[in-house]
Amino acid sequence: MAVPPTTAAASPGRRLDRDQILARAELRAVADSLLGPAARQGRQLRWPCPHPEHPAPASDRSGQPTLKITGPQTWKCQAEGCDAWGSAIDLVMHTQGRSFREALRILDEHAGAFRTRQPRPTSQGGRVQRLDLARLKARVDLVELADRLLGPGKGRGRGRGWPCPHPQHPAQTGRTPPLKIKRGSDGLQRWKCFGCGARGDAIDLVELTLQRDTGEAIRYLRDLVGDRAVAPPPRRPVPPAPRRAKPSPVLGGYVDQCQKLLWSDTGAVGRDYLMKRRGLSAQILRANRVGYDPGP
Repeated sequence: MAVPPTTAAASPGRRLDRDQILARAELRAVADSLLGPAARQGRQLRWPCPHPEHPAPASDRSGQPTLKITGPQTWKCQAEGCDAWGSAIDLVMHTQGRSFREALRILDEHAGAFRTRQPRPTSQGGRVQRLDLARLKARVDLVELADRLLGPGKGRGRGRGWPCPHPQHPAQTGRTPPLKIKRGSDGLQRWKCFGCGARGDAIDLVELTLQRDTGEAIRYLRDLVGDRAVAPPPRRPVPPAPRRAKPSPVLGGYVDQCQKLLWSDTGAVGRDYLMKRRGLSAQILRANRVGYDPGP
């Protein structure tokens, strides 16, 4: 995408605050505008690296672009042999061939266009309404969601399967769908593809199948389940630790007797087997109280 020429040259004396400009321009929107729409890999978004000395090929082994956002205002190329990283300013410099100050001016003038996130909703008291994701996931029946998004599953119970929604999954015949659903120890349902290893929860499933970002996926699930209140997800009871019973005096006497027998003339056959054929030293045998019982 070609960025329109900056008009800030008309006021060269105006001070440009780098931190304020970066805070106004959302890095993800800048990357989408300059590098094209992101490729989605689970919850991760990736773009092609803009560095002119990026080594070939432009994608990793899985065929995905190599540039990832690593912080609120930073990105990094994950390709082997490429150490490119930076901020939105560096993206403009690499893609548009601009100087640092010119890139800063471009972001300053077009910061309003480099936004994708909507303001967070607030309640009447002005407090931000926070969504408890664990409670939202507990409201969603992941089996019903998979049937809705991937088609009716095949099989019954734990063996029921669905096709994998991951874009990099190899061709699927549909005879043995590789995606399975199980409930974790925290009481929440999760899915996993046993063909390619992709896994996730209800949010990830919506992101992959409907090509939504995380915020859109959360809103989709909220609309799907409504605002009905539910109890927290059930947790599996933790079994009590087994009590360690004291060894029987009779058993202790038997062990002592066998240990003495091993080092007697009668135990020569056992000692020969343990020390010569198995390579165990006398120190190890005594430390572990190994004995010999010739039987009846």
